[in-house]
Amino acid sequence: MLSYFGVLQSVITDGWVNIVRDLRLTKNTLLLLRITEEKSIEIDCFVENVCGESFLTVNRYGVLKIVVSIIICLDRYLFCYTCQLNDIIIYLTVKCSITFPVIPEAYIRNYYSYSRVNDCYNIYATGQSWKVETNKINDNYVFTKGCPMLFDDLAIEEEDILLLMMMDNVTFELRIYRKGVEVVLRKKEEIEDDSLVEIPKQTYYENVNFVSNLN
Repeated sequence: MLSYFGVLQSVITDGWVNIVRDLRLTKNTLLLLRITEEKSIEIDCFVENVCGESFLTVNRYGVLKIVVSIIICLDRYLFCYTCQLNDIIIYLTVKCSITFPVIPEAYIRNYYSYSRVNDCYNIYATGQSWKVETNKINDNYVFTKGCPMLFDDLAIEEEDILLLMMMDNVTFELRIYRKGVEVVLRKKEEIEDDSLVEIPKQTYYENVNFVSNLN
């Protein structure tokens, strides 16, 4: 049964306790609810962000993290390319990192215990596919090269939830959720510039006056 609060908010009340008990749902389990027909809801349970051959990850690509550390040394004889003020040497260390979409550890554990993660995968959406490479960074497998183009083409925003469903060993189907609601993906259309006109090469040379001498 749905109980409504206000105009736009609703929560599931009666009967939900039975669902939690029967499915043995644990804390922090993510649920994907799809309305299949009137008064019918299909539920997918993502434990550790994994459900069957599908997994969830978050787009945080483009979030730049900067860590600055300052070390002061009194040894003026220490050879170092740095800034020196009298007898004080100051070391300034700046570390920059970009967070990539992570393949959940549980998914790696379930499907790649006896085989290696592929170097790249095909991400399928809107009837097209994008090639995205994977790398291992700090004990995590992440999607790297190819992600910027994929995100730009599909207008995927930071903090969007990515649902990747395995189609075969090298292909995932992609769905996007924003603020808890599935986003209808559309490939970004190419911008047409009316100021650009194609003309034949011969026509160009026949109508352009070239300057032979420049003063």
